[in-house]
Amino acid sequence: IILSIYFSETRTIAKQKKAQLSHAFNLLISALKEKSIRILSISFFLFQFSWTFYYIYTNAYLTQQFHASGLNIGLFTAFLGASLGLGFTFMVRLCEKFNKVFNIIAGYGLVALSALCISFIHKESIVWLSAIPCGLGLAAAYSNSIGLFSLQTNADKQGWIMGITSAIVAMAAGIASFVIGPLA
Repeated sequence: IILSIYFSETRTIAKQKKAQLSHAFNLLISALKEKSIRILSISFFLFQFSWTFYYIYTNAYLTQQFHASGLNIGLFTAFLGASLGLGFTFMVRLCEKFNKVFNIIAGYGLVALSALCISFIHKESIVWLSAIPCGLGLAAAYSNSIGLFSLQTNADKQGWIMGITSAIVAMAAGIASFVIGPLA
């Protein structure tokens, strides 16, 4: 309701289009035809897949390995969210000093470090502490990835790029959720 009071639609719709599932696949295929977008898309998909896997796995791991209660899982998820919030607040500004590709690689590295710590050091405190570099790294990698995607196209294709990245996030989350089910 608040949005409808303060914001109005500025675009004009030339012709009402029918919703089609094939449109999403066509959008993704069109993105993969451009080399820079294809490379970014693959990298972004792998990152989103890994992040989703980490997010789901840590909750299952805390429950199975340490018999965490629903409250503890909620607190851990809130802690991870706070780390992510801090990352988007501070890491994005810090990253402005560096090259986007470097920031993405460093962000991926922090998330990977978090996953490795959980994999090899089986202590509940490590799971909780790993949320800090994971949230910071995710914020750095995600924001710089989106920025790099945006730089690959001109202003009239920014909506297209947002659609591509949203589709990649959804696809990675769906596949990671499906894959982790039997593992959890």
